[in-house]
This record gives sequence, C-alpha cells and structure tokens, in this order.
Amino acid sequence: MGKTLFFEELIFLDEQFKTSDELFASICPKLLAGGWVKESFQEAVIAREKVFSTGLQTEPVAVAIPHTGAEHVKKSFIAFIRLRNEVVFEHMGIPGQEVLAKFVFILGIAEQKKQVVILSNMIATFADLELMDSLLEMMNKKDIQLRLNAQING
Repeated sequence: MGKTLFFEELIFLDEQFKTSDELFASICPKLLAGGWVKESFQEAVIAREKVFSTGLQTEPVAVAIPHTGAEHVKKSFIAFIRLRNEVVFEHMGIPGQEVLAKFVFILGIAEQKKQVVILSNMIATFADLELMDSLLEMMNKKDIQLRLNAQING
C-alpha cells in the first residue's frame, strides 16, 4: 500500500486508563485537535464499539482496534496506544467475552473502501510475535512509527 498511517504524534506509550470510555475521552480530543477527525468521531467510535466490539485475544498481549466510518475522519491514521495497565474491551467474535487489551490501535480511515484491507493488514501484524514483543519494550516513538508503517505496508 505504501501509505503512512502511523505518525509519531499519534503514538502514546504507557498510558493508564480504567475503561475504554476513559481512553477515548483522553485520546479522541487529541485526534480532533490535530485535525485528524471530525467532532463526531469520539461519539461514533464509542457507539460502534458497543455494537461491533473490537477486542482480539492475540499473543503475547491482547489488542483492540476501535474504528468507525470514514464520514467521521478527515485524514487517515492509526493511533497506537500502549497501555501501562490492561483495559477491558469486548471480544470481536465472541459477544460477552472480555479481552484485557494492552495495545489499542484506533483506526481512522478516510476512504471507506480501504478499511477492510487495512484491518486485514493489522490482523496480520498481530500475528508477528517478534514485532508484538518489541512493541512492549520500544521507547522511541519514531522507531515505533517506522516499524509499524513498514509492517502494515508489507
């Protein structure tokens, strides 16, 4: 795909939140202030998460990939949040099952038709155990950005 989706200013390391709503309340205003999303984004991503949950039980850590429709996005991005503590998300494929996510990837894709491809690339990324392990340890946001962009672009 060759497109930059991860940006240094959208990488948040060792953040701490009690709930996913608290995470969205902290991160989404930063996305809005940076011109990445429309004002409707936060409410839309929370509403979508309640209907179509996005937690995935991956190894070595669980992840969540909250996202919403392109109509709420100004510029395409993926925000990466590495949590100090896990936050509960509902499992994507198993309603009612909780996933304790350590990584959250908030997707904002401005072109709806590309969303499925990007989601597929993200799921392939989660299968890369070496990358997932390294994301637990890496501290340099620029290095994380470069590594994730290289991975998502295959």
